[in-house]
Amino acid sequence: MKLEFRFAQTLRLAGLSLLSVVSILTTLAAGVAAQGEDYLATPTPAPWQPASAEAIAQGRTDFNRYCAPCHSADGRGNGPEVKVIPGIKPKDLTTISTRNGGVFPYRDVEATIDGRKIIPSHKRFDMPFWGVSFQQQGREFSPESEAKVRQRIDAIVDYIATLQRP
Repeated sequence: MKLEFRFAQTLRLAGLSLLSVVSILTTLAAGVAAQGEDYLATPTPAPWQPASAEAIAQGRTDFNRYCAPCHSADGRGNGPEVKVIPGIKPKDLTTISTRNGGVFPYRDVEATIDGRKIIPSHKRFDMPFWGVSFQQQGREFSPESEAKVRQRIDAIVDYIATLQRP
């Protein structure tokens, strides 16, 4: 029952409909079938290069709208939704590099935000699948829509990289 409530709250927060959930599950099934295939088209920046000021500004805008309700505007994991959605524990996004030996794991953060590549567990539903939520309505999963999703997620990742504490 608690899982059903949390799932319903997450759907509400993400603005997902039942059709979107079916799309998520279909996408996940395709990902499992493709197993070794990497459908996140953005190559891993190696080494990570700072993004343009414009990309970071766009990432900050999307972060504040979609991520800050749980992770807070400063990224420390204490946003206002923590008091509304029972049982969620958003990560402190300012310590990602520290937790990874001083290296910002761009690709891992990107995959976590996208959500479609990670096989879901009950904990995965604490965070929306932004790779689905950011799709252009009526053009979901088209190459154009996927490119725009990648661009938005990459901008959010670039912004999160700027939040890292030493």
